[in-house]
Amino acid sequence: MLFAFSPAHILQYMLFIYNKLIINLSTRISPFFTEDA
Repeated sequence: MLFAFSPAHILQYMLFIYNKLIINLSTRISPFFTEDA
């Protein structure tokens, strides 16, 4: 059976990727902020 994409599943998936991107960006950008502080 194929996985049926419901709006809730799509929203959950987008939030998951969004959180991963924010964590990756924050870890990359944080050294610059700590150097300025």
